[in-house]
Amino acid sequence: MGKTHLLHAIGHMALANHIKVLYVSGEQFTNEFIQAIQQRKPRSSAINIEKL
Repeated sequence: MGKTHLLHAIGHMALANHIKVLYVSGEQFTNEFIQAIQQRKPRSSAINIEKL
């Protein structure tokens, strides 16, 4: 079983337990993280996320 399968399983278990989950690619996360730093503001869609 690969890393991606394990992460999907963890995400599904979290969702089943009503935990807010954000699933994005590594590239998307990095780009948005850099943009948030440059603009000195947090990414609004990630503020209420419990698992990333």
